[in-house]
Amino acid sequence: MLEPGIVRWSLQRNAQALTVYVDDEGPGIPEEEIPLVTNRFFRGRNKSPLGSGLGLSIVDLAVHASGARLVLQNRGDASGLRAQIVWERAQDGEIPPSQTSHRPGLKRLGPHLSPA
Repeated sequence: MLEPGIVRWSLQRNAQALTVYVDDEGPGIPEEEIPLVTNRFFRGRNKSPLGSGLGLSIVDLAVHASGARLVLQNRGDASGLRAQIVWERAQDGEIPPSQTSHRPGLKRLGPHLSPA
């Protein structure tokens, strides 16, 4: 999960998407837990004694509400986690996959944000 010691963030824009990258210097997330960390109340093996397991669940909901998707992966150099927030550009008349919620019973809120 994102630790207080954020190493860096960056922004990338191309014809397909606008992506914000946030890299931290924490322990990363065990690979088998990555699909689970956005579930409410999930606290993995590297859990802190504080917290309720809602942080990444709330981030995931907010990201999806903005029309984006959240991608989490361990950094290749084994020095932390990379979180990506990706807004895919809509093609003529096409609805990007991020405009539909991946959670049952939830609809995407607000307008789709397309990078200029």
